[in-house]
Amino acid sequence: MKTYGCDNKDKVIPAKDFVIIRLKKEIDTLADRLSERLKKENELLKKEIAVLKGENARLYRALREKNGILRFNA
Repeated sequence: MKTYGCDNKDKVIPAKDFVIIRLKKEIDTLADRLSERLKKENELLKKEIAVLKGENARLYRALREKNGILRFNA
């Protein structure tokens, strides 16, 4: 049986290293996708908070008016 040796003259990436590089790329891609999703979700939550703050202020004003407490806040 003949065995073959490789002295890696052509700078060939060994299969093990190739798999590691591929896995690293896949992990980086997944991390980027998750990061983008989190950014989008964060922006949506910020908008929702702004809407809820406005609604809260409106309801608070209505409650104060109902109770006869009229104050003007700057």
